[in-house]
Amino acid sequence: MKMIFAGASILALSIAAPAFAQATTPAACTAATGNCSAIEQSGDGQSATISQTGSNDVSGIVQEDFDNLADVNQGGLNGSLSTIAQSGSTATLGNEARVSQTDTGLLIDPDDFSNESEIVQDGQSNLAFVRQVHDDLFDPTLQNTSNITQSDGLNDADVRQSGAGLVSTVVQTTISNTATVIQGEELDLGFANTSSIIQGGIDGSGGGGNVATVRQFAVDPEFAVFNDSRIIQNGQANIADVTQSGNSNTSTIKQDGDNAEAQVVQSGVNFPDGGTDNPSSATINQEGIGSLAYIEQVGVGNTATINQAFAADGTTVNGGNDNEAAVFQLGNDNTSTITQGIGSDNDAYLLQTGNDNTSTITQLGGTNSATVYQTSNGNTSSISQTGNGNAVTVTQGAAPASIPTSPLPSTP
Repeated sequence: MKMIFAGASILALSIAAPAFAQATTPAACTAATGNCSAIEQSGDGQSATISQTGSNDVSGIVQEDFDNLADVNQGGLNGSLSTIAQSGSTATLGNEARVSQTDTGLLIDPDDFSNESEIVQDGQSNLAFVRQVHDDLFDPTLQNTSNITQSDGLNDADVRQSGAGLVSTVVQTTISNTATVIQGEELDLGFANTSSIIQGGIDGSGGGGNVATVRQFAVDPEFAVFNDSRIIQNGQANIADVTQSGNSNTSTIKQDGDNAEAQVVQSGVNFPDGGTDNPSSATINQEGIGSLAYIEQVGVGNTATINQAFAADGTTVNGGNDNEAAVFQLGNDNTSTITQGIGSDNDAYLLQTGNDNTSTITQLGGTNSATVYQTSNGNTSSISQTGNGNAVTVTQGAAPASIPTSPLPSTP
């Protein structure tokens, strides 16, 4: 079965290549009250390892040339700060940066408790890995932050964060990058976390072949709330995959170029007090020919929007061909909007099961096809088509004989 997804035209990415940091002692060390370590290395095949287990840990590593390793482990009290800057890698000999921060405020809880990691890698074939665990029982909302910037393509960023108030930002330029962000895998808590991934060419040109994966949840799904994911990709053949569990989670994906694929899966649970007014939201915009979009929402107050071949403001149709989109909303207060641009052979599929569902599908031009199933409760459907060879099927009160599965492969 085909699904329609008219790629929404997005604002061109403007990703400036990061300037490589000068080899200087971290400024935070000048007034450090705890452990402080600064390492500078030049030449290939270098290795730097820092291990700090005190209070208010600060570290900085600068490495130039290729095939270098920077490894930082910080665990103790009152938060920690790590900065790593690497440059000079090549397509076959990249650099590697690893940061593990588990500083906790279990015994002492200053107002500015926070673990912070910043990694800047200039060149190709680099790897950045960050693990942050925040288990402050006195104030679980205090942040851990991770910022990763990688330039020139063929880079890999992997961020694992547990706790609440987590912030992850990954910026990767040009082609064939991979970014994975997992928030909430080690602790019961998993709320108010934010993930932002930007992948693509400099100044909106070039790029493509990038993969972004985001997972936001908690060991106890009742405490996975108010999480937010943002993905922007420029170029062709990009893939974006987001999974969120819990309540009041939001996701937005914007893709540019042909043959892009995007998927958002959201599963909701009721709050511990039994409340059900827990809005979720998934928005996908794409631009180009042959793009694919899939949204699945399981409870509770869900909203889904898909635009294809639209400008960033959602008003100007640019075109698009052979795009596919599907929205599955399974239960509770669901609302869905699918809009496709002028083109040919676009397909849309919508399934809503249970509760106060609403569906709107608009297709503009071409041999478009829209299929809607609304199986129970106060369902409403509105479809508007213009152009040639359009087909519409709306079934209310009966479930489809079979339910299609996600068009994207499952990613751990």
